[in-house]
Amino acid sequence: MNNFILCMTKRFFKFSGRASKQEYWMFFLFMMMCYAIGIALDMSLGLWNSEEAIGLFSGILIFVFFIPYISLTARRFHDINKSGWFQLIFLIPGIGWIAWLIWMCTAAVNDKNRFGKPVKYKLT
Repeated sequence: MNNFILCMTKRFFKFSGRASKQEYWMFFLFMMMCYAIGIALDMSLGLWNSEEAIGLFSGILIFVFFIPYISLTARRFHDINKSGWFQLIFLIPGIGWIAWLIWMCTAAVNDKNRFGKPVKYKLT
């Protein structure tokens, strides 16, 4: 939860540095939970457009999460010593999604790389 709050506040536009695998997946999980709640609200209030598969609340959440998710993904790619531009591979149907999933699950480079030192978080 702390990583999510940090990503939405202090690291909102931070495209430099590194992000751990845990930070990425915890943010992704919390973002998907919020999005599921937004869809449920849209459907229960009759705001869901099934043809376009979007509603008022889910659309607002997509808008709110877009920049923090892109910046976090760039930092996650930096953690495995790849450029943040590699997230564009997601646009390639099928193969791009598989490559993206494999890279997001890849262990971090433990040494300092061209993007900085490894991320060390204290569990509190």
